[in-house]
This record gives sequence, structure tokens and C-alpha cells, in this order.
Amino acid sequence: MKLLDNLFISIALSLLASSLWAAAQRPNVLFLTMDDMNYDSITPYGLEIEGLTPNMDSLAAKGTRFEYAYIQTPSCSPSRNVLHTGHYAHNSGMLGFFGVDFPQDTLPEALRKNGYYTGIILKVEDSAPTSNAKRYWDYVKNYPKATARSVVSF
Repeated sequence: MKLLDNLFISIALSLLASSLWAAAQRPNVLFLTMDDMNYDSITPYGLEIEGLTPNMDSLAAKGTRFEYAYIQTPSCSPSRNVLHTGHYAHNSGMLGFFGVDFPQDTLPEALRKNGYYTGIILKVEDSAPTSNAKRYWDYVKNYPKATARSVVSF
């Protein structure tokens, strides 16, 4: 009986160790979207004013930068949902500021299903494909009186 107990404990510890090792190998993902920025709005992409964007500069230095990334549509909600679905706006049906229930998982849904904690701060209604933000993100924060179409001071 003791042999079976030891075997069970050994298997359980092995499984725990392998799952912890796999979790440690998973990269952190920080996905930022911003409005009304030129390509050279931050230093890593050509901003000539030193020290204006130190936090973004630090993130760019430590992470992955995309040199040839372009928006696929000129308005923010369809553009964000191109990134969430991998489909052009005219293929996904997200052509304006209205909800579309996509048949496939969006990026936030896929991340959640793979054990990531997802969150969104501001412009929730312009970033979620439907009005059910909790379907996509674990953490949702819109500041009082702040909507996608208002000016916010912090």
C-alpha cells in the first residue's frame, strides 16, 4: 500500500512540476491599442523629441515591435475587431459602431481559454464585438463619465 501511495505522490508531483514548467514558459502578452497616433508618435518609431514617451519606449525595448503593421479600416471599432478576429472588417461584418457576434473565438476569448487573465481599460464599447464585455475580458474598467467619444483627463 505504501508503494502505491508513493507512486501516486510521485505522479502527482511530476504532473504539478510539468504544469508549472509549462506555465513558466508561456509568454506575457500586453496588447495595446491607441487612437490618433502617427507612426512616429513614440521614440522607437522615430519621434525626435527625447523623453516624451519613456514608458512606451521601455515597453518597445523589452518586447516585440512590429515595423510593418497597418490598420485595415479607418475607424477604431472595426479596426480593433480586425485585430481580435483576424478577419477584414468587410468579411467579419464589423463595419461600424455596432455589435457583431463572431462565429469564432476572438483574441481575448482565445487567450482566456488558454489560461490568460485578460483585461481592458477604456473604450470598452469600441473594442468589444458585442455589448457583453465580460464575455471577452476578466477585468473591465471604464472610468465614470468616460466613453469612447469623450475626453478623459487622468
